[in-house]
Amino acid sequence: KYYLSVKENEELKELSHKIPWSHNTIIMDRVKDINQKLWYIKETYNNGWSYDYLEIQIKKDAYKHFYLYLQTSYHFIYISFFVLNCPFTVYSN
Repeated sequence: KYYLSVKENEELKELSHKIPWSHNTIIMDRVKDINQKLWYIKETYNNGWSYDYLEIQIKKDAYKHFYLYLQTSYHFIYISFFVLNCPFTVYSN
């Protein structure tokens, strides 16, 4: 399954070398969409996810929840600023 997944996608092939083989096998076996595979590999690499934590994230469908969160955040900002004309201030230290 690994070879079939990476043979036509150079980015997937490159990124998959950055995480352990066991992590690759679970991603390639359980995740069908190429964009989701890339996301799980990047998140695993950037956050140092263990095999067990990655498995939990895949089971919980973390990819879809993440993008749902982004859409919700975008709509909140859009409605607050443009519809309600109620801009908010972002404070930084």
